[in-house]
Amino acid sequence: MLEDRVFTRQNLLRRRVVVDTSDMSCVYCGALVESADNLFVTCVVSSKV
Repeated sequence: MLEDRVFTRQNLLRRRVVVDTSDMSCVYCGALVESADNLFVTCVVSSKV
């Protein structure tokens, strides 16, 4: 539901707004690819908020 509306790096790459794939990691935890799933579910930093 939120995947196409949240401007994550993965979504911006899919829309061809971001073309540099060298750093797709989460800006908060740096562990996973920044996606809506990571941002709202698996990111250890955002889950504390």
